[in-house]
Amino acid sequence: MKIIPIQQEKNANLTKIKKELREKNLCYVLLTCSHPAEDGKMMIEVAYEGDDNIACYLIDSAQEVLSEKVNQSQNV
Repeated sequence: MKIIPIQQEKNANLTKIKKELREKNLCYVLLTCSHPAEDGKMMIEVAYEGDDNIACYLIDSAQEVLSEKVNQSQNV
């Protein structure tokens, strides 16, 4: 039985996810955040692959969709 540290396992899983995204998409953006620390801060990580302009477009489009959902939920 091989014991793999949790961080190493997470990195291996992330590598698999990125490989899958790379193979099936022209461009991808992956945003992740850690659980909050005691001081309330979270680590935010951004990974992307593909054309920079397309990645920016994906982020901008996602921001618009999320903003609309937040506005709709606040108006209910």
